[in-house]
Amino acid sequence: MAAKRARKRTRSQPAFKSSSIISELDLDLTIDDISVEDKRRPRQDSNSSSGKRTINGETADLSGGQISEVTISMYGLALIARKLEVRLARNPHDGGRRRECKVLDVLLVSIMSWTFGSTRAACRHFKDKRNWRRCRAALRRAYPGLDEDLSKRAPSRGQVSRLLKRISEEPELELVRDAVQQMAVTAAQFIGIFDQAAKFSSPSKQSCITGDGTDLKKLRGDKHFECVLVSARNEHPGERVVLGSDVLAPPRTKERKAEATTATDMVLKIKKTLDSQSGGLFGFVYDMALHSADFDRCLSAGIIAISKVQRTSAGQYAALNIGKCKFRLADGTRHPMPVIAIDGAPTIAIAEASGTTYYAKLDRIKTVRKERANDIVIWGHWAVPSIQGVPAKLWGAIVLLQHNSTKDDIAKGKPRTRALRPIPESDPYFDEIFGLRPDIESTNNHMKSRLPGRRAKHLDTNRVKLDLIMYQLHTIVTALINYHKRTSADLSGWIGKHKIDL
Repeated sequence: MAAKRARKRTRSQPAFKSSSIISELDLDLTIDDISVEDKRRPRQDSNSSSGKRTINGETADLSGGQISEVTISMYGLALIARKLEVRLARNPHDGGRRRECKVLDVLLVSIMSWTFGSTRAACRHFKDKRNWRRCRAALRRAYPGLDEDLSKRAPSRGQVSRLLKRISEEPELELVRDAVQQMAVTAAQFIGIFDQAAKFSSPSKQSCITGDGTDLKKLRGDKHFECVLVSARNEHPGERVVLGSDVLAPPRTKERKAEATTATDMVLKIKKTLDSQSGGLFGFVYDMALHSADFDRCLSAGIIAISKVQRTSAGQYAALNIGKCKFRLADGTRHPMPVIAIDGAPTIAIAEASGTTYYAKLDRIKTVRKERANDIVIWGHWAVPSIQGVPAKLWGAIVLLQHNSTKDDIAKGKPRTRALRPIPESDPYFDEIFGLRPDIESTNNHMKSRLPGRRAKHLDTNRVKLDLIMYQLHTIVTALINYHKRTSADLSGWIGKHKIDL
């Protein structure tokens, strides 16, 4: 039987030859000499055209290697690495192996893991000495006099993991979060987000931030992290920047906050940063989970929160009696009428002769902000609609309503923001701005699609927070590349003397 199998093998294919035998042969083969039965594809260089990556839904016509060269040329990244090196130098060795790589090395690998799909793939890319040398050359070419430089050799996956664990501790994590948020806000302004020409009464899409929470499955098991992202974008595809990210604390802990509260905290922090510069943030789009307390916080900061009103426990529209308000009629006289907030819109009740009651929603004229000593008050100018069922003498009557909850409202436990909105769902302008909601959902989906198996890379909450911050940097880089592709804008303020070849 053995002899028969040997004869059969010699007729069909030659027996396997060891590498030592193959090395002794002098083969000069062309591509035509390779057997058609060999299905293996030749290994491709990650910097070739076939290695191009799709980023933020748009192909930037750059390979993974070219994107890594742009990433390492980001001057803000070198500044973050410098600050972290100073922090870590105070405690250079806390047991275990000594650090053999630089912070800048690890930050580059961590950011590029979102392009390549995993940390393993990013480390495999930089293990090729040619790719690592290109990044080192790109950094020296971008900033000839810069002290920071990459190590001579790319870090291993173990080295990346150990140093990221150290950076994810709270003092260093807060430093990275603040620095990246500042970069994100500046990048958003650079590509045309936070429109200065927008009006507070009718904010444009470019002057709004969108937020949403999403569940991210843990590395193992069925449990998940609750993540919150806030982002902004302009009207062009692929130019979206994640401005803030966070992971909620575990349930039943003192640090636990609601998703909407966490998102509001980030938006108010961004608002403070923008107000110290040139402003331009007027709207915050969120879903129905935005509570009245968070709504009041946004209004007090001068931001119009645009969201639907929560339904009652019985599934009905929320309603709140605001009380009697004085309407200014067309002839200049004042006429008091009770106003009820129903599903976000101020409404008046008209009693007909038949005994039935007709409810008419008021039309929004404009929304203004008035600054006081300690806060900002939002006033809405509303008019009675000129429609059938409303007495003709009330047509066009104007009333001025305060949208912030008053101290009496809060003391009674009935904040008016529970049922009153500056831009209610019935307003024609609502659909245009609230249409930004699918964009943040797309951002969350894109974030999870870049993770292996759509799961978090780690079990530790702080490590996941740091991963999301790296994703923010990823969106900054890709948005700038797409913006440069569309406008040929000068990016020297971001990447120095490095040139992007599109």
